[in-house]
Amino acid sequence: MAMWVTVWWLEDKLVTAIPASHIPTFNKDKMRVGHDIEAQWTETDEQSGETVTKLYPARLLGIGSRATMMNKQKEFAQIFEPKEDKETNEDSGEGRSGRKRTLSRRMLESLSSPSQEQLEGVESNEAVAPKKLPKKTEKEKTESAATQKSEKEKKKAKKAGKEKRLVLKSAVEEKSEKDAAEEPSAVEAAAAEREAAATEREKAAAEREKAAAEREKAAAQRKAAAEREKAAAQRKAAAEREKAAAQRKAAAEREKAAAQKKAAAEREKAAAQRK
Repeated sequence: MAMWVTVWWLEDKLVTAIPASHIPTFNKDKMRVGHDIEAQWTETDEQSGETVTKLYPARLLGIGSRATMMNKQKEFAQIFEPKEDKETNEDSGEGRSGRKRTLSRRMLESLSSPSQEQLEGVESNEAVAPKKLPKKTEKEKTESAATQKSEKEKKKAKKAGKEKRLVLKSAVEEKSEKDAAEEPSAVEAAAAEREAAATEREKAAAEREKAAAEREKAAAQRKAAAEREKAAAQRKAAAEREKAAAQRKAAAEREKAAAQKKAAAEREKAAAQRK
């Protein structure tokens, strides 16, 4: 079943029932009565004569089925549509009043022909001329008194209904004011969330930088240790080479001394033989 809504057009002070699809941002779960929205309205452009669809500001008065919203349209029209505005619409022929008259007619048609029962709630702005009544008989006087009493009761009931509607209108307006007052808080909360998210991002970036610095430090330490090990190995190799050279030199000197001793012994032996 298609979802319908009843809206109060803020610029024109008129109430109509329209399909929820005419509200681009409509969300049944998030939207409530009293929300200010923008709704689409299709009308004939006075200059070009073409049919155009535009967005106009409106306030949400009800959400439900088509039949329910039609009834809401009649009920809220008596609350939100001042009679002086309707009279002005009949007398004026310029500016936005032209769309007001179109809205009033389209409101009755309600985007598709409503039933006669739905049209019965629309009050006419045309004054009814009083008629001159003939002299009443006793029976007619009695009936007239009963009629007057009934009329008084109707007026009393109508007054009570009007008071009830005014209370409802006041509640809707108070809710709108409350929503407007709460909106800055929502903006501040969103700003605080963005700031907290930015702080978290900065913190994460700082942690990444710290981790990178620690990795660089560890790499530098490993490099220094490797260099120390290399230097130690070089020193050890040099010492071993020096030791081997010293050993070779000592062996050569021992061999030389032994050869010298042998030569001396041979010379002594030869000398002894010559004697």
